[in-house]
Amino acid sequence: MTVRHRYYALLCLLFHSIVSTTCFIDVRNLKHIDGVKRKGRVARNMHGSTEIMRLCSQKRLLHEFDEESFYEKRRFIEEETERDKDDRVSEPNGDYGNVTEEELEKLKKKKLIISFKEHENKDNMNNFKNRFLNLLTHCGRVKKLDYINFYLCHFSPEISENMLRSCLQLLSSKRIIVEPDYKIHMVEEKFKTGLQEKVNPTSTSNVDISSLLKSSQRTFKLNSKSNFRKNVNRLHREFRGTNIFEGYNMTKTREGIELSIPYATNDVKVCIVDTGIDPNHVDLQGRIIHMIRKEMGNGTGAQIGRHGNGNIHITGFGAEGKDINNDNYNDFLVELHLDKKSPIDGHGHGTFIAGIIAGNSSENSKGIKGISKMARLIICKALNNNNTGYISDILDCFNYCAEKKAQIINASFASTSNYPSLYGALKELEEKNIFVISSSGNCNGHNNFENLFPECNLNIKKLYPAAYSVKLQNMIVVSNIMQNTNDDIILSPDSCYSNTYVHLAAPGDNIISTYPNNKYAISSGSSFSAAVITGIVSLVLSINPKLTMEEVIQLLQNAIVPTKSLKYKVKWGGFINVYQLITSVIATSKNGQ
Repeated sequence: MTVRHRYYALLCLLFHSIVSTTCFIDVRNLKHIDGVKRKGRVARNMHGSTEIMRLCSQKRLLHEFDEESFYEKRRFIEEETERDKDDRVSEPNGDYGNVTEEELEKLKKKKLIISFKEHENKDNMNNFKNRFLNLLTHCGRVKKLDYINFYLCHFSPEISENMLRSCLQLLSSKRIIVEPDYKIHMVEEKFKTGLQEKVNPTSTSNVDISSLLKSSQRTFKLNSKSNFRKNVNRLHREFRGTNIFEGYNMTKTREGIELSIPYATNDVKVCIVDTGIDPNHVDLQGRIIHMIRKEMGNGTGAQIGRHGNGNIHITGFGAEGKDINNDNYNDFLVELHLDKKSPIDGHGHGTFIAGIIAGNSSENSKGIKGISKMARLIICKALNNNNTGYISDILDCFNYCAEKKAQIINASFASTSNYPSLYGALKELEEKNIFVISSSGNCNGHNNFENLFPECNLNIKKLYPAAYSVKLQNMIVVSNIMQNTNDDIILSPDSCYSNTYVHLAAPGDNIISTYPNNKYAISSGSSFSAAVITGIVSLVLSINPKLTMEEVIQLLQNAIVPTKSLKYKVKWGGFINVYQLITSVIATSKNGQ
């Protein structure tokens, strides 16, 4: 054997020794090693369990991750030295050796939201991303949200302690942003103080994984009082246009909708991210084109879509590829445990929102007529029937909306806490020219509801996602107005407001809409104001689908009625004259704009 061969063999043995000490499988229990591949990789054909060897190999890759393989590391390091030092794969930034078994058990139950930082060298970043994701799949279940460029990772319940520590080291890379998946507590949850507020949504700083060990709690609230004061089986109110509210004559909503009837001929896809919907409600028939019910927190569920032939296509829950028609629709819902006795929306908020936007009663004097007859609803249930969910569920729904090519997303929730992943997802939606219409939130005002925020002025106490509107062109934030005894339009005393973060106000007091199990209800809140504007924007795009996002925004601004009581409360200083808006939109359509 030549000196060169001896030196090569010595290097191979040394490398194998290093790998063996880092592998979380005790290699002393392995019988023998058949050979070493020429490039220094330990062969897999050892005696014993192939699964053990697979896991050992994965650990070896984890060990190599920062320095590449034995023969490639020089080239990799040379490339890295040409870049800023902070762009390299980082060393672990947490003391994982001192993490207790109890804390590790808690980590196993957590889900992480992961995104990759932008890098000038896309080829290098793509290579890093592929290697990183390949390794991450060994830590648990990874779901890619293709349309908003996020990944959801849920640690495997069976993951070993050593492997979990290795996964935490992997997740400490400076090339990625890791965010814990916080639980969303909805309406009934009492407001809690002391939550994080001032965080730059564009920050690229990495989240310290050690923060995952803390059981911090953040709060989301539906932007309505959600105390549905009445629910009845029949309505006896005859209106030619919409009948979701009485009064508000200054908005000229009914006149505008009536004017739009012969011109609003194009379908508009509207995605509602909420508590779901009752698909069997008589006033919502023919309005739903896509629907997904997720098993909360695990990203699985049934998807229901309607083909051009009128048949419904359902996937998920073992229903892959099945087409059904209206005759066997209810039977299939029973099979999916979505029957009329247990509607997808067990809370009512999502069904209420859907009626405002697209209620479609076939009778003039009975039922709900929403604002946009051409709105086609995409439903994603992000919140369960107890009004709770996770940030990951919101992101998953945003991804679903984009996948189904929604033009508008209605998002009726708010939080005092800033979530960088939420901002990042909204930014991705902006790049896809998808409107996101959100509500300003509700505050204590002059009542004592526990589910309301204590501060009304968002300039003093920010709420999210409303506060993101200053950085996003696709967001429209709406406050709630009411009509007083003198028929004057005023801001509702329990509506949040801001001349920085809120664009305009719309009717949201004493709104009448659809409720699960073929019923109707009356409620108030800024989320219903946002639903009104969602319907109006849908109407605009139905008349002229060629309008750009900027043109739609300009048309809305031009139709604002300046109002003294709103002058310093919302950015545009008033509410929309719907008749004036529709007149302008029709003109753009006739001019071929």
